Amino acid sequence: MGASLHFFSLLLPAVSWLQSAAAAQQQQHQPVTFGSAIVLEHEATRHKLYSGKISWSSASAGQAVTAQPSSDSPSFWLVRPPPLRGPEPFDPQQQKGTAAAAAAAAAAAAGYAGAGAAVPCGAAVALQHVGSWATLRAAQTEAPLSPNYEVAAAPKPEGLSGVFVVECTDTADFWRTAQPVKLKSKLLNSNLQASAQHMFNYSNCGRACPIAQHLEVSVLKGRPSGWSWGKDPDLWVAQPHLLFAAEGAAAAAAAAAEDFRDEL
Repeated sequence: MGASLHFFSLLLPAVSWLQSAAAAQQQQHQPVTFGSAIVLEHEATRHKLYSGKISWSSASAGQAVTAQPSSDSPSFWLVRPPPLRGPEPFDPQQQKGTAAAAAAAAAAAAGYAGAGAAVPCGAAVALQHVGSWATLRAAQTEAPLSPNYEVAAAPKPEGLSGVFVVECTDTADFWRTAQPVKLKSKLLNSNLQASAQHMFNYSNCGRACPIAQHLEVSVLKGRPSGWSWGKDPDLWVAQPHLLFAAEGAAAAAAAAAEDFRDEL
């Protein structure tokens, strides 16, 4: 009897540790939901998706988007449904129903189930920068450092330029925090990427460069830049900052919510 009690006394800490580890993993892999604020980390370099109040000199204009060093204060991105447009009310091809119903059907087809709903793998999303409220968008203009396509942020992106499709890299049902995904531009049919080979410095950006040590963020044109046996340059990991449940309640800690309010 004494031996059995001794065995269970040794077993209990191990069980407790396993339960804690399982709870931590579950917390880490929460679904990303529409309406949530996240930080997007570039898996290969640990830089984070950033936007600041500077503009590219290209004809497409727009607020600059880069990947900043992990030690800097991160930018937060609001996960939103893309702007969807159903058939016009007097569309002759629309045999029945209303324009609102058609728009709802288009939203359902894009994977949007309402604010607070988990983002399914394969869903289309728009990413809105918290603070400037500009939306991430791709353009057919050449990027500033590489031959890839330019990425910036604009208040009202046109057409599909601000729409990205979430491509999960495993068998997950939803986009989850701490799980790498690819973000494919709906306009260009290619992925958002960054590479340490394309870093802003005082030589290519000027002596007073506000984005020195940042990486260029672009949409791939052909084979990925920085191709190597290492991690793919087009993998991004969502870090939770403020996640909302379907009923609209915050799933993040109160401290995180306070930090988010400070950013506004």
